[in-house]
Amino acid sequence: MDPNRQKVQFAFFVTPHGFGHAARTAAVIEALHARLPLAEFALFTTIPQWFFDNSLTAPFVYYNVRVDIGLVQKTPLIADHARTLDELERFLPFDPALIDRLADQLAGMSCAMVVCDIAPLGIVAAMQAGIPSVLVENFTWDWVYAGLADFAKGGGHIIDYLALVYAQADYRIQTEPLCKKVSADQVVGPVSRTPRRSAGEIRGQLAVAEDVRMVLFTMGGVAQDYRFLDLDAVPGNVHLVISGGSDRVRTESRATWLPMDSDYYHPDLMHASDAVVAKVGYSTLAEAFNSGIPFGYIQRPGFQESEILAGFIDAHMHGIRVPVDAFYNGNWIRQLDRLFALPRIIRNHPNGAEQIAVFIADKIPLQRQK
Repeated sequence: MDPNRQKVQFAFFVTPHGFGHAARTAAVIEALHARLPLAEFALFTTIPQWFFDNSLTAPFVYYNVRVDIGLVQKTPLIADHARTLDELERFLPFDPALIDRLADQLAGMSCAMVVCDIAPLGIVAAMQAGIPSVLVENFTWDWVYAGLADFAKGGGHIIDYLALVYAQADYRIQTEPLCKKVSADQVVGPVSRTPRRSAGEIRGQLAVAEDVRMVLFTMGGVAQDYRFLDLDAVPGNVHLVISGGSDRVRTESRATWLPMDSDYYHPDLMHASDAVVAKVGYSTLAEAFNSGIPFGYIQRPGFQESEILAGFIDAHMHGIRVPVDAFYNGNWIRQLDRLFALPRIIRNHPNGAEQIAVFIADKIPLQRQK
């Protein structure tokens, strides 16, 4: 029997740190489902279910389980390191009863493989259940915490514990732009969800004329108060689409405000835009990279991944840096002409999600023969 036509169950454990890891997971699941059409997927995370309802056409079941702490955020740009450390002290090491329950659940659903987007809980549960695990990462939390001064005195044991857990994954896949190159089974290009509808269809639904420059404006999966934003300063030939800027869809002459859980699929918005202005995060970068549009990026102070992502943009994309103060005082609006002057890049390479799907699918028959 063709192994690609066999029914197979995957479990995905996804860190709830913003929506970037969930978007990467969704891209991998969609690519896997295209390759293994009878595959089924179980999601373990506290990312809201609506995000996956919006992102997935593949069948899935959702389990609201706290799988990770990540970084506790004060704002989209500022993390609370002290509170993060307190939360980690309560969460780690993992409760043996929780591990036993999850291992029994994985075994009960005849799970063939556990895939973890930097959520270490899934690796431990998979080990307990005797199921192979795959770590997908462009960074791991031990690397992040080791770079924070607030963890230097009291967080060393947490860093060591997480490093040990990550090292126990059966397979390790790194996704570019990666923060620390290690021995990995595979290194893939940027992983992103793919558009579903044409740019013309999306712009038509948003009532943005062809001769108007459309800019997607987003701060990722953390809420942001945009009362500082002066829309009167936006040029008349520019229309902002502000994702996550409202609890409902609102249309004004120079802006459309969208809730985080809008019916608009984020990759469609990206594909239909002439540029994106956003906090630099993995999924926003990956979607901008694969769509080829110019990126006005805002770095997160004190978060070492941010510097690496910015370097990747400078080296492999068309973009400009938007300083944090320029973001809040509105001076970034004056840089839009510079952003629009940068051409869209046509990409002729595989999406990293496809590369990961091939890798995972090739491992399933091998595991079944054991």
